[in-house]
Amino acid sequence: MKRIKIIFVLALVGVLLIGCKSKEARVQEQLDLGSKYMAELDYESAIVALNKAIKIDPKNVDAYKMLAEVYEKSGRLDDARATLEKVLDLDDLSSENKDEINNRIKNLDFLVAISKLPGEYDEPTALELSNIGSNDIYYSIDTKD
Repeated sequence: MKRIKIIFVLALVGVLLIGCKSKEARVQEQLDLGSKYMAELDYESAIVALNKAIKIDPKNVDAYKMLAEVYEKSGRLDDARATLEKVLDLDDLSSENKDEINNRIKNLDFLVAISKLPGEYDEPTALELSNIGSNDIYYSIDTKD
């Protein structure tokens, strides 16, 4: 009888272990989903997946960085900045990650400054682009037919 109980307990533990994914695996699953949705330009689904990854592991720097990228691509620059600033508050953040995050925040400042001049212009408008750091400057001219 005692042997049957031991076998039953071991079987139960085995089933539980098989059914439970590790924290890292669950985070990676959400990161993969976020990447997939981002590639499909489904930014809202990507945001949901990446927020789930952050909920599972609130110290996962990659999840925050990817979430900030999604916010940036979807035009939500304030959310991108807030997300990057949360990363800077994490303990044990490497100096390499800290530098990268600070550069990304600085680059967002440039995007925000340019984005604040929306509208339609009938006359030619002069726009001066300057480069404070060693960042590249890209622009496009969109015309309506």
